[in-house]
Amino acid sequence: EIFARKLPYWDEEVSHVLSMVADTALRPPYRPLAPAGCPSRVVEVMEKCWANDPLGRPSFEAIEWGLSGLGVQSSAFFSLREASRKKTDVLHGVFPPHIAQALVRGETVQPEEHAMCTVLFMDIVGFTALSQRLSPSLVADLLNRLFGCLDQLCEQHGVWKLETIGDAYIGVTNLLRDQSADHAARMARFAIDAIAVSECVSISEADPSMGTVQIRVGCNSGPLVANVVGTRNPKWTIFGDTVNLGSRMETTSEAGRAQVTEETARLVRQQDPSIRLARRG
Repeated sequence: EIFARKLPYWDEEVSHVLSMVADTALRPPYRPLAPAGCPSRVVEVMEKCWANDPLGRPSFEAIEWGLSGLGVQSSAFFSLREASRKKTDVLHGVFPPHIAQALVRGETVQPEEHAMCTVLFMDIVGFTALSQRLSPSLVADLLNRLFGCLDQLCEQHGVWKLETIGDAYIGVTNLLRDQSADHAARMARFAIDAIAVSECVSISEADPSMGTVQIRVGCNSGPLVANVVGTRNPKWTIFGDTVNLGSRMETTSEAGRAQVTEETARLVRQQDPSIRLARRG
């Protein structure tokens, strides 16, 4: 397009092109012709881009390097490259790096078994009633401000933010990297800070009389399985009794408190005796 100022296969019927390109028996594969006067270096880059094996195709950075020094400029190309970079950044923000890379390559992600992780669930106390008093845009603003604070705490404490569902926030430790020495204590410190930070987040910035957010937290430690589910808008999530019990710890917790299972409490005592624990009931 840069040299010919025309689309590939511009003079052929679309149906014919599709059938020829899809015919894997053709040798060599059906590909567009390089425009007249196109430098050999550009032709070489083009041929690499349409390689049959996707893993053999160059990255946008490699294409840029291959075209450097030739006076080749295309706003469409560089816009596409920038869009690809943003897409990759988003993928790495939602999925762990190795999962994001596998999805980009079109690979099927296999389930991962983890012998010991700590899972945290938290939600806003009285969220249903708040949703009835606030407009949808103010609810979205509230969640954005609260979750933004929690995201920063995740970075500080080394907690992987798994996902948010409505007002629920889910985090995991000892999942992506080895935190076996302190995963439970790490999560406990995160929970303590999350409760404190949430109490500084106003429910409505326009109406301070509504007060601040209160959350409740539940944690559990144990084995789990992580995997990608779905093909359209895929989600990397976790499964197992450890996860289910962690969720129940949150739903039966109290405002401004973090409720943990006996297993998590045992690990916290081992990993950081300075963290105060009190038996409930």
